[in-house]
Amino acid sequence: MALAYGAVFFAVVVPARLGAVLMHRRFALGEGRAEGMRIAVSLLPTLVFGLALAEILRDRFGAPPELFGGVVLYTLATTLVPTFFFRRPYPDITEPHAPELSAAGDHGAPADDGA
Repeated sequence: MALAYGAVFFAVVVPARLGAVLMHRRFALGEGRAEGMRIAVSLLPTLVFGLALAEILRDRFGAPPELFGGVVLYTLATTLVPTFFFRRPYPDITEPHAPELSAAGDHGAPADDGA
């Protein structure tokens, strides 16, 4: 039953949260879907938030164990979403990116032309 709760939370809350952030960024900031999606995915609740919420539900409100487990599973799933969404190749760091220095004594001082 906890798996069912987690799946329902994930299927309902994640699209609603993504949609709300996308709509806000589109209308308030004029951003496109791609730029807004990067922000929306990064704003999904993470494991720390979900575990705190699950503990409050269990301790203060006496939530049944199935609901507690569903919130924990939902939180685990939303924590993993950015991992799959932001999958990119590693940057090429084999080449140096620092500019070459021209001479040992030249530290960017202006040249003295004798005038």
